Amino acid sequence: MVKKILLVEDDKKISDLVKDSLQDEGYVVEQSFDGEDGYFKIIENQPDLVILDIMMPKMNGYKLCAKVREIGIVTPILMLTAKSGEYDVEEGLDTGANDYLKKPFSMVELLARVRKLLKNDEPHNNILEFQDLKIDISARKVICNEVEIKLTRQEFDLLTFLLRNIGNIVAKSELLEEVWEILYPTEEDDNKVEVYIGYLRKKLKPFNLHQHVNTVRGFGYRWD
Repeated sequence: MVKKILLVEDDKKISDLVKDSLQDEGYVVEQSFDGEDGYFKIIENQPDLVILDIMMPKMNGYKLCAKVREIGIVTPILMLTAKSGEYDVEEGLDTGANDYLKKPFSMVELLARVRKLLKNDEPHNNILEFQDLKIDISARKVICNEVEIKLTRQEFDLLTFLLRNIGNIVAKSELLEEVWEILYPTEEDDNKVEVYIGYLRKKLKPFNLHQHVNTVRGFGYRWD
């Protein structure tokens, strides 16, 4: 089935270049040039993927993404950003974006991200459960005893990866590749994993789930 992509980008030159590249790959592409119009097109046309710029007239990408998620739409969103700060990226991901790409970007990288998001948008294996814990992969929500546990993008991905490998030791290098897409980690990157494992344990502690995140010294972590 042909995949439909909505491209929300106010720079017409960039929008047309991206549209042409996507169409060359066989995708059906619809354009929108401001956030408000993009919001209504997402609701009305139900695309398979949204490519969303941050800085736009009428409604910026952060607000658009948050509003879409608030009404329960789980369509994958790839956010385009000219900003380079880590917290700018975090804000985009925390409002519900699935991935981001910094400008300027190559079309090869853009197409790779698009393929990955469309491939991951599958109806199967979207729910993970452990005792009273339930993870909805598509909606990116974690529920325990009918209470939502608010997690950042990294915390959510850490928890999901641990649950998918329940009982198995997961190395720091695996987590860095899966969560942060770091293939050649430094010592500072290793410390990052430890910090976020700590964040995750803290948020799971009120639900008595922190004890399941175990450190296996010299190897990594294991959920059991």
